Amino acid sequence: MKIKNRFEGPITMYMTTQQVAERYSCSRKTVYRWTKRPINPFPEPRLKHRGSADRWALEDILMYEQNYSS
Repeated sequence: MKIKNRFEGPITMYMTTQQVAERYSCSRKTVYRWTKRPINPFPEPRLKHRGSADRWALEDILMYEQNYSS
């Protein structure tokens, strides 16, 4: 999801690893395991840092949900 910023253009909303895990009621480790799946892999974090400081783009997560929801 992007919000229009009149000074810099669109802004991407980010979620922490913990927020992503809470969204799917799973552990943070499970979220990372999902990114390694050969079929329907979960999107990688857009901003990678040490530990749980990674940031996941909300638009990537929403696109994933839209493409792989059953």
